[in-house]
Amino acid sequence: IGVATDLQRGEMLSIDKLLHLPTTLTEVYLFNFLSSLLSMTTLTFVPPLLGLIVAMTLTYGPSSLVTFPLLAGFVLLVCAVTYQFRGWLATLMEDKRKRQTVVVMVTAFIVLGAQAPQLINVVFWQHIGAGGGNDAAKLVLGQQQLLTRLNAQEISPDEYQRLHQELQQNWQAERDARFASTMNQVHRIMDIVNLSIPLGWLAYGAQRAAADNPLPGLAGALGLLGLTALSLRRSYVTTRRYFTGEYSGKAPTATAVSVAKANSNSAPPATGNMVEWSLPGCSEPVAAVAWSTLRGLTRAPEAKLMLLSPLILLLMFGGATFMTRGKANVPDVVRSFIPYAMLGLSMAGVAQITQNQFGGDRSGFRAYVLSGVSRRAVLLGKNLALAPVVLLLAVPSLAAAQCLLPAPWTHFLGAVALLPSVFLVLCMLGNVASIVAPIGRASGSMQPTNFKGVTALIQFVLTMLSLWVIGLTILIPIGLDVLLQYLQILPSIVPLALILALMELAVCVVLYRSIIASQGDWLQAKEGRVLEAVVERGE
Repeated sequence: IGVATDLQRGEMLSIDKLLHLPTTLTEVYLFNFLSSLLSMTTLTFVPPLLGLIVAMTLTYGPSSLVTFPLLAGFVLLVCAVTYQFRGWLATLMEDKRKRQTVVVMVTAFIVLGAQAPQLINVVFWQHIGAGGGNDAAKLVLGQQQLLTRLNAQEISPDEYQRLHQELQQNWQAERDARFASTMNQVHRIMDIVNLSIPLGWLAYGAQRAAADNPLPGLAGALGLLGLTALSLRRSYVTTRRYFTGEYSGKAPTATAVSVAKANSNSAPPATGNMVEWSLPGCSEPVAAVAWSTLRGLTRAPEAKLMLLSPLILLLMFGGATFMTRGKANVPDVVRSFIPYAMLGLSMAGVAQITQNQFGGDRSGFRAYVLSGVSRRAVLLGKNLALAPVVLLLAVPSLAAAQCLLPAPWTHFLGAVALLPSVFLVLCMLGNVASIVAPIGRASGSMQPTNFKGVTALIQFVLTMLSLWVIGLTILIPIGLDVLLQYLQILPSIVPLALILALMELAVCVVLYRSIIASQGDWLQAKEGRVLEAVVERGE
């Protein structure tokens, strides 16, 4: 959390200022590292750990005293590795364009990594309960047999109570033995993991010290201190290179200049400008707008963060649901709706960008205003730029859902056929919202500029309306298919969902082609207000 909230050089005191004093870089570096130990993390977690070690010493004997140097080595190693990681991030963020990307990726990594313990916990208890289900079935069967014998007067009520109690005790004993066996296996696995990973040496050393064996703790403390020294050495090299200018760039050498002059007389290299690429079946203005918009999306950190949101939600909730319920416990009706739910989740992730297509252009929107390109071409290019993004989000989601919880193939193909239809509906509604309620975004962040409450309210209402329309577009084919099959009006062999999806696709194509020109004229009439909304003050 500290790294995510403070992605900078990571020094408690600025090395730049300390280097003006009569001291060496090594002394400044060590002083700065020691000052970084006084962080909120260490002040929060170290005192309780010290109290725990005191309690262990009083409980298990003097051998637990070895945990004190073990804890010191552990804390120093964590702080040293964190300090080294921040230094490495500083070299990456020397380029301001990469800085926001690093922030996005680290945030996403922390969000996903925070779910790992929960997923592991779900899998573990699911494994524990797998064998318990068989034991519970045996218990119920035994109780039914005893009740049958009681009703047939083969045993007396007192004998029934005695046998029933014995059955309960045997079931509980078998359950406790199975749980103890599983926990022993878990302990053996954790011992291997703790021995293999340096961060586990503290736990392993404390465990062995409690068993009157302080040698693993001493070896672990020496190993942690050695790794700390190695990490600090690597971090110091990075710091020295950072302050000697190796990461900030240098003037080209004479060799590089001579090579550049020699190449200047040869033929010009082929252009690698993405904006100059062509698109099959599209005019040059449409292709230029599409490629420039896509290039802007791939370079904007805020766009990456918005596009990562549905993937994070899918991994958090979808993975936990699958691990908790398993394949066998999901009804067939629910399986039929899962591909359509993945499709809706993917579209919801793209909706944030579609509803405000000009927000990220900022002063670049002037190029559209001053150009002679038809506004229909501008909207068409903006919409085409979102097609790869939609495919990147929807196709893996649909494929993963079909592999983990397979739906009937006719229903799955219906969801695939719905993808272009829903995308066209999203583009048509997004064009309206982008023209009516444009909101500028600050460079490198999701912070709105020229913020107006009325515009934000209109944007919110149009976004909710778009999500409702998209939801109906997705649910109508599969809903009618499942309903008619449930009422036994439609045979299961008829792929109604696929047929309705293809019909929706035809309607959406005709509707999009008929209104895109009108929306272009509307944009031309409102482009002055759009420019005023998306351009930052002072530009």
